[in-house]
Amino acid sequence: MNINGITTFTNRLRITGLATGLDTDEIISSLMSVERVPLDKMIQKRQLAQWRQEDYRNIINLLRGMKDEFFDILKPSTYMLSQSTYKKFTSTSTDSSIVTATGNSEAIQGVHKVKVESLAVAASVKSSSSVTKGIEGTSKASFENASDKSFIIDLDGVRKTIEITSDIDSADKLQQAINNAFGSGKIKVKDEDGKLSFSVVEGSGCHKITLTRTENDALTDLGFGTEANLSNRLSKSESLETVASKMKVPFSFDENGELNFTINGQSFTFDKSTTLGNMMNKINNDAKAGVNIQYDEINDVFVITAKQTGAGNNIRISENGSTFFASTGFQDVKINLESLKKDFSSANKSFAVVIDGISKVITLEGDYSDYTDEQISDAIKQKIENAFEGVNVDIKISEGTLYVSANGKNIGIAKSASGNGELDELGLSETYIAGKDAVVYLNGEKLIRSNNSFTVSGVTFTLHKASDVEQTITISQDVDGIYDSIKKFVDKYNEIITKINAKISETYDRSYQPLTDAQKNEMSEEQIKKWEEKAKTGLLRNDRILQSIVYNMRQALYSKVEGVDITLSSIGITTGDYSERGILKIDEAKLKEAIKNNPEEVMNLFSKKSNIDTNIDLTSEQRAERYNNEGLAYRLFDMREDNIRTFRDKDGRKGLLLEKAGMQGDASEYKNTLYEEIQDYNDRIKELTNKLVQKEERYYQQYAALERAIAQMSAQTNWLLSQFNQGY
Repeated sequence: MNINGITTFTNRLRITGLATGLDTDEIISSLMSVERVPLDKMIQKRQLAQWRQEDYRNIINLLRGMKDEFFDILKPSTYMLSQSTYKKFTSTSTDSSIVTATGNSEAIQGVHKVKVESLAVAASVKSSSSVTKGIEGTSKASFENASDKSFIIDLDGVRKTIEITSDIDSADKLQQAINNAFGSGKIKVKDEDGKLSFSVVEGSGCHKITLTRTENDALTDLGFGTEANLSNRLSKSESLETVASKMKVPFSFDENGELNFTINGQSFTFDKSTTLGNMMNKINNDAKAGVNIQYDEINDVFVITAKQTGAGNNIRISENGSTFFASTGFQDVKINLESLKKDFSSANKSFAVVIDGISKVITLEGDYSDYTDEQISDAIKQKIENAFEGVNVDIKISEGTLYVSANGKNIGIAKSASGNGELDELGLSETYIAGKDAVVYLNGEKLIRSNNSFTVSGVTFTLHKASDVEQTITISQDVDGIYDSIKKFVDKYNEIITKINAKISETYDRSYQPLTDAQKNEMSEEQIKKWEEKAKTGLLRNDRILQSIVYNMRQALYSKVEGVDITLSSIGITTGDYSERGILKIDEAKLKEAIKNNPEEVMNLFSKKSNIDTNIDLTSEQRAERYNNEGLAYRLFDMREDNIRTFRDKDGRKGLLLEKAGMQGDASEYKNTLYEEIQDYNDRIKELTNKLVQKEERYYQQYAALERAIAQMSAQTNWLLSQFNQGY
């Protein structure tokens, strides 16, 4: 505690010197300043230990940075333990808009001829027409009440205010006013039994209409009350119930107010309060459904696309237990006979058949309720074959189910929009595109692939579009890319060597010890900063752990790798003179020449892997064998693990630097040699402080006793003097 600039150990306010006139606080402070010298030295020792710990942790972070950049398998572009880092390839294509290619470590330089006959296509279902109704009024329009009022029409982002003047007294007059605002042939106004509706004119290129009320609202009087929809587009934020009210054919909710359907065997149930956006997100995030459903606001259509391309990846949709759409690739379509007879019990019922993306509406005339299974089968077969020229349909009956196939073609069957089919409200029943495989000729050989990206002999080809023109792909070694990877690795090595060498060669000046609190009180902040910079210098001078790291790093790069005929120096990577203390230098031309002419040896020099997988819990013989057989990058990785490994070996020990100083965020942060040393200093500082508190208290007690004695003597003296005064 500091009272009037005097430092004390006890947190107590005292009034002293009343009897003696002595400055007791100053006297005791002077006495204690001598007594506290051992405490100040202990605090300084603790500070030095904390600074050494910070220096060690800076080295730890330096080695961690090496791992993060060059030994992280999740960063393949700089992962120095992978052979692919030393076997990079560039590619050129005569037309990159048709096909491109990349080579991995297994690729071979050369030229490939590629002809893309067709791309792989994901199966998709798309609404055949817009799914929403026009904007419809909910009550009859009153032009008389709407007179002198207004409303706003937004057509594809263009906003116009429509004033209802006294001479606008019919839908035709309103149509003319809208034509004057936007131009004719864009928005159609219709009057049905006094109720107005607004819709875009087909073929006009217009899409979205939104009505907006003004302060002097005319829409309510024109029949668009609060319950009316004011847009011809769906919103993802709207509930399914609201969405259904806008659609030409609404969603079919069951008696519980739920929408139930299945996509590719995955069942979904949505309450009518669910938003359209949440419904689509749930479907899109479901891996088993394997589709992506989107609402195309521009064209007012739903699009469902399989997430995978290829003929075998198609879409099956059913609602409330009834098949809406089934695309089964080269398998049979299954139709439940009982449901079929029920659905087609009256005359002229139709359904849609899609074969290889071509859709036809098939109509069955008459009452099929009394037909035998075979008669229904024959009728369906004949109708399909009549509609699709050259298609042979095979229908089998088994346990009340029809199995329909079309001589190996993709076939889908759905209820048509003209019927009462499930999910017809999406308009999907007649616009199915089957999944298709890619067909490509590679060096004259025909390949069929389910994906537009595939790998052959280490080369990954990516198809972008079909073309009758044969393309030339040239695969060449990426000498510059390999060189850059090695150079970055060498630069990081040099950075580590330089910083550690600087630490172990710093001069330690014992005259600059950590400042005590009293010393800091007499200095400015700038003076304190400069002093501490000096005091922190040289704390790791000639440190044995750091010297070992430098030695091991240098030794790792210059010891021969067994089975590899080249060395660093033979490919143009050498050390400078002695004063540069192991810094590597690169002869760019020589290294690039080695990469070009001897790529396998360069790769093995750095990334050869020992048959001994780990560098911990090994005998000395095993460690020596691993060291001799592994490439330079693996050796540096092992050195890094020996020093900052976070997992423990069989003896329960982590890396040397972690055992010494610990690492933040790891259990070693509070379990290391320096932490224990600092804690010991803390305990000793606490013990010394307690002793000083007791000694300071004794001093105050002694001076308090002196004060009492002097006060008593003064009182007695005053009494005697008073007695003498009375005698006169």
